[in-house]
Amino acid sequence: MIGEIDEALLDTLRKAEVLPGEKITAGLSGTPEDRSLALAGRGLIVEEQGIGNSRTIKKEQVADMFDCDGSRKEFALSQAPVKPLLSVESPPGSPRNEPADYTVDYVRGTVTFRAPPEKAKDGLIVRYNIARATGEVILLKLKLEYAFYATASDAAERNRILLATIDTLYREKEALIKAGIEELRIRKACQLQDSEGRYTDTSVLECDAWTTRRIELPPGTAMGKIEVSQSKK
Repeated sequence: MIGEIDEALLDTLRKAEVLPGEKITAGLSGTPEDRSLALAGRGLIVEEQGIGNSRTIKKEQVADMFDCDGSRKEFALSQAPVKPLLSVESPPGSPRNEPADYTVDYVRGTVTFRAPPEKAKDGLIVRYNIARATGEVILLKLKLEYAFYATASDAAERNRILLATIDTLYREKEALIKAGIEELRIRKACQLQDSEGRYTDTSVLECDAWTTRRIELPPGTAMGKIEVSQSKK
């Protein structure tokens, strides 16, 4: 469904050796192999609270470079800065601190040093944001609906695969968070039936995963609720 989330789930199960790596796959195709585990996306929902409450303005960052003559203390920035400055380095790579080393006049757009920076070409760099917005950043909360299909002709082995999958997903919670899965919930597990109502050699484990998606938009772009259904692969 979302490549990096799918791979995080599959890699976690492969590393835990729930089954040999080649037996753990993405998507369903044809008749499943005996002793296999397949992951399929069932749907994706963008929840309402992730739209309006996470809207921020993205600022444009500017970096001004100055030559230093060894006597000059005041430097005029090329544009009006937004408080606070991001960094002041003289020489570049050596951070200076406010107010110990310099002061800032945000109205005039100047940086004034207490002692002149040492003489050097490109001896001072000032990084800062300006007030002009270049876009909007929206953080969308996504709910991903998944199903794991465990296939084994032996019922005990099929149950072992399901339980090992559940144990691994909860045990490796920290690793999944680092991969972008903020929350994971197991909903239910059941054995599949064929068209005539007979139980098959496949059981399904349904779960939901939540992640956040960052989208950059031009100012004024409006978004509403998004709901996408996805059939089994």
